[in-house]
Amino acid sequence: MSKHTTDARLLLTRPSKGKAHRVGHQNITTAIIKDTEVKLLLDTGATCSVVGSKYLSKFLPDWKKSLIICTNMNFSRCVAALLPLGVISIPVIFPHALGNVRILAEFVVMENMKSQYFVLGTEFLSLYGINVYNGRENYFTINDNQHKKFAIHPKNTIMAME
Repeated sequence: MSKHTTDARLLLTRPSKGKAHRVGHQNITTAIIKDTEVKLLLDTGATCSVVGSKYLSKFLPDWKKSLIICTNMNFSRCVAALLPLGVISIPVIFPHALGNVRILAEFVVMENMKSQYFVLGTEFLSLYGINVYNGRENYFTINDNQHKKFAIHPKNTIMAME
């Protein structure tokens, strides 16, 4: 490790003391599932991809037919335990003017998750080389392709705790 340390340059205006927790945002994007636009959270803190059963039913009413039942799965969110029903494989399309990109993701379906969005976790962020950039611009790339920057919508907020 080097003994030389420099201060990182701020890309945005520093918030007042004690207010930094108010300037963060979620990495929400628009994806297409079954020809319908959905909200999708690129969650670099989630080890696996999840979706609530009620939200999933809006787009895939017959999802139970494709569910892979898994046993011995334990999940929690903040202080509440989540109840996994199984895993479902879903093609997810990321729209882009230069050509859409499709991935095949697996989501753990949670019975008691109230979130109104899909959560794409690090297992698929890593598998497809999805890199999230936060700075003057907020975007993500797939397969490290810097020519296709996909939009993140920082103004769209979601509830962090439910």
